[in-house]
Amino acid sequence: MEVLNNNKILVIQTAFLGDAVLTLPMIQQLKVLFKNSKISVLCIPSTKDVFKNSESVDEIIVFDKRNKDKSLISFFKLILKIRGEQFTYVYSPHRSLRSTLISFFSNAINTTGFNTASLSGLYKKIISYDSSIHEVARNLSLIGFDITNENWKIMPELKTPGEIKNRTDDLLKNLSQKKIIAVAPGSVWQTKVYPEKYFVELIDLLIKNGCEILLIGGKEDKILCERITANFSEHVYTLAGKISVIESVEILKKCFA
Repeated sequence: MEVLNNNKILVIQTAFLGDAVLTLPMIQQLKVLFKNSKISVLCIPSTKDVFKNSESVDEIIVFDKRNKDKSLISFFKLILKIRGEQFTYVYSPHRSLRSTLISFFSNAINTTGFNTASLSGLYKKIISYDSSIHEVARNLSLIGFDITNENWKIMPELKTPGEIKNRTDDLLKNLSQKKIIAVAPGSVWQTKVYPEKYFVELIDLLIKNGCEILLIGGKEDKILCERITANFSEHVYTLAGKISVIESVEILKKCFA
């Protein structure tokens, strides 16, 4: 892959946490491809910490599209800000109409998006969206990465500040079992939420197999996790709404599964 120097690149990823994490391998490879270039990411507030803790990201532009930035005026202000950055390349793994318009009005020399994006014809380069492959591979295809072999299996990389490691060590110090299992019962999409009673059954089985259970999630999952925890007198603890995304990542590193 040819290495390109001294460009300004924008990655548009205003989806939720899972999609943000799966965008990181693509951004990491962009840093290899565009050596000595500045990489910016347009994201939503809840995923800011993901990109903030990636060493491949140089700038974060936060777009609170569901709250304070949802008005048309705010959208126009964002467009003007992005145009002022004078990006050379814009890549948009996110396929919404808003993302397409941001890319189109960015005035970037090169814009790339998927053929399934809303108004995809507005991109200067259009990549076929293959729903049969892993999302990491699909995102990498957007930047021309060769995904015909196993090279696409690139792990997301996040740096963890020392104070975060110390805090997570402190949170886990009272757990008696070596086999710590993290369970995330919530979801942004209600259609994807596994029934609560089955989580209780699963956790009960894990406890019988000598595991300690940590329930993790955002503030919106707090009540659900507390209800699940209430079914058990011991071995189940909830951290939902109490820890940041990066703290969750560090805790997952310390879990058995």
